[in-house]
Amino acid sequence: MIAQKIPIIFIPLILTGILCVAQVKNDLLRQNIKGKVYHAVKWEYYANGNSEKPKEKKLKRKTVYEFNEQGNLVRITLYNSKNIFTEYYIYLYDENGKRTIGYKYGYEEKLLDFDSSIYNENNDRIKTKSFNPDGSLYEETYMKYDNNGQVTEVLIYNDENKLTSRYTFKHDAAGSVVESDYHGKDSTLLETYTYKYYDFDKKGNWRKLITYNKNGVINGITIFRIEYY
Repeated sequence: MIAQKIPIIFIPLILTGILCVAQVKNDLLRQNIKGKVYHAVKWEYYANGNSEKPKEKKLKRKTVYEFNEQGNLVRITLYNSKNIFTEYYIYLYDENGKRTIGYKYGYEEKLLDFDSSIYNENNDRIKTKSFNPDGSLYEETYMKYDNNGQVTEVLIYNDENKLTSRYTFKHDAAGSVVESDYHGKDSTLLETYTYKYYDFDKKGNWRKLITYNKNGVINGITIFRIEYY
């Protein structure tokens, strides 16, 4: 469900740290999160000048993540800057821990879209097909990996099989995304971001992320809090 530009949290989390193991990787491993997590909340703030401290009135959105005991993401709920619910995602898995389908709902439980996933022989999710509520295809997303099993590129095509967006990612030795590039439909580079992580908890997971644009100016601040089983 990467239908729009990927939210900040999904760049350093969902598209990083995929470990090369024989079994299907759960979402915590994919997101480079340590410990047994059942609940997490992220607050995204617009930049407050060049201050590294978030300002409440600069809140952009809040996102709540829920994981099952197998470490897979089962629900994402989004709220706007006024803490009003906007939409949520539900993810289902097979007995092997592979995501089979995802649903996106809006107000009054209205189905907005759904998707299905395809995996390769290394149990990496390499393709997601997104559908309108009537079942018509509107988008396909392809993921490419490096030799360490980390996502390095995401390609998004519309229902006419035309490229609409391309993202590339660089990782540090720990598997966290430290830089991302966003390209338009003609592969023109539109944006470059770098990421710095701060304030780690006892499990070693970051609690604060600062995003910088290509000129080194703060683009946004993300606060992340985790609750463990």
